[in-house]
Amino acid sequence: MRPEQAATHARQYGGRAFTTLAELLAEVDVVGVTTPTPQHHEVVLAAAAAGKHLVCEPPLTRHLRQAQEMVSTCRAAGVRLLVGHLERFSPQFQRARQAIDEGVVGKPGVIRLVRARPHPAASGSGWYARHQESGGVILDLSIPDIDFVRWCCGEVERVFARSLTFSEVGPVDHAYLLLRLVSGAIAHIESSWARPSDYLALEIAGDRGLLEFNSEDTRPLRALASSGEAALVVPDDVLSPEDDPLYRELAHFLTCLESGTEFQVTPQDGVEAVRVALAVLESARTGQAINLRDFQEAA
Repeated sequence: MRPEQAATHARQYGGRAFTTLAELLAEVDVVGVTTPTPQHHEVVLAAAAAGKHLVCEPPLTRHLRQAQEMVSTCRAAGVRLLVGHLERFSPQFQRARQAIDEGVVGKPGVIRLVRARPHPAASGSGWYARHQESGGVILDLSIPDIDFVRWCCGEVERVFARSLTFSEVGPVDHAYLLLRLVSGAIAHIESSWARPSDYLALEIAGDRGLLEFNSEDTRPLRALASSGEAALVVPDDVLSPEDDPLYRELAHFLTCLESGTEFQVTPQDGVEAVRVALAVLESARTGQAINLRDFQEAA
C-alpha cells in the first residue's frame, strides 16, 4: 500500500483512497482485482468473506492450488467471480469465435497467435521481473491466448515450450508454446516482452479457409475461403468507448449480476488457463513435453 500515491490518484480521478483493504471492502458493492498477481489470492479471499462479487484480472494467481481455493471460496460464500480474459470481449476475437462456430473456415486445424510488447519492468513494475511472483511472460502474455484457444477450439491435451531471455531484467522474456488440443488441432503461441511496441496477430486455419488478424493491418480480421476470396471483413478498430474490450467486460459483469445470467468466462476457465500456463512453464524449464492429465504443480 502506498497511501500518498493512492491519495494523489483519488484526487486526480475523483475517487476515494483507503489505507486498508478492510476499509475499502466495507464501502464498496463489487470489487475489481487489478493488483499485482501475487496479491490476487489475498484480495479475492477477503472480498469473498465480505460478500462482494468480483472481477479479477488474469491470471487468477501464480499457483494452481491458490486458484482452486479462490474459486471454491467464492462458491462457498455465494460470491460470483468473473475472470477478466479480455480477448473474449474484443470485437475482433468475438467475431473470430463466431466465424468458427458458423463454419466459415471449417474444422480448425492450426491456430497461431503472436503477442508482443515492451518489458513491463521498463514502466516501473518491478515485480514482473521476479519470476517466482509473476510467472514471467508466460503468465502475463501467453495466458490470454491460452484462454482464447480453449474458448475457440477446446481443451488442451499436451504442451511443449521453449523460452529465452534478451534482457537482464528477468529470467524469461520470450516464449514459444506448442499446444496439442484434444480435438487434434495444434496451437502455436509466441509471447514476447522484447518488442519496442505492442503487436498482436492471429491466424486460424481450417479445412475450408483461413481467419487472419494483425494489429498493424488496416483490416484486423479477414476470412479467406479456400477459393481465395475474402469471405469476411470486420471493422478495423475500436470505434467507440462501447466497443472497448474492457468496457464490454465490465458491462457484461454488471449485466450478469443484475440478471443472474452466467458469466462468459467461468471461474473454472480461469483455473484451467492457470493449469495450462504452469504446465507450459514446466515444459520450458525441463525441455520436455507435458501431458495435462499428468501435470502436478511442484510444491
